[in-house]
Amino acid sequence: KKIQLNSCDNVYFVGSEDYVKKIVKHLTKHNKITKEFYLELSKNQINNFFAFIYFGTEKIYACVDHCRSNPIFYYKEKNNFLISNDAYEIKSDNSNINDNNIEEGIMSGYVSNNETFYSNLYQMESGSYLEYVKSSRQLNIHRYYTYLPDKLVFQEEKYLFKEFDKIINNIILNLISMANNSTIWIPLSGGRDSALIISKLIENNYKNVRAFTYGPFYNNEES
Repeated sequence: KKIQLNSCDNVYFVGSEDYVKKIVKHLTKHNKITKEFYLELSKNQINNFFAFIYFGTEKIYACVDHCRSNPIFYYKEKNNFLISNDAYEIKSDNSNINDNNIEEGIMSGYVSNNETFYSNLYQMESGSYLEYVKSSRQLNIHRYYTYLPDKLVFQEEKYLFKEFDKIINNIILNLISMANNSTIWIPLSGGRDSALIISKLIENNYKNVRAFTYGPFYNNEES
């Protein structure tokens, strides 16, 4: 989708238009996003998944949400800079395969940090925003959110289980509300996280659920 802020500045985005507008206005005014601003903005927002690319007269901004639910890729080589939500659209025909990243992808199933399989082609990490200054061709990447819980709660185990169950149920009910009876596809990895999600959906009587397994053949992690 597209927002035209004025005759020159355009924003291409996914997510809630009102939510994205608030972030864009804050970013263009203050030239930064802080964790405090993001948490305050998201406090009463059920669906705070988003990504956007802002094209201004002097700068390009891009931002992804706390879990990078929608990817953004950028290509940077010398004075060339391209950005898109489609890696194939901006990958140069001359892009070289990065052998180290290929090896990492084969071993783990993904490439870590902002790397991809190609040299000079990068991905934005979760909870980050990008600033590109056109005149100087300077690229700056910032993290506004990192999940590093540091709060310790000392309570009885029974109480903690009850609180954890309450939090999980609230998340699942929000997911059900967002899905609005559309099909929810669950990737089953063989681990506890995916099993918990699908069991909670069933517990809350959501019927339109489909599951699939994934990963390389003969992978012990498959379910």
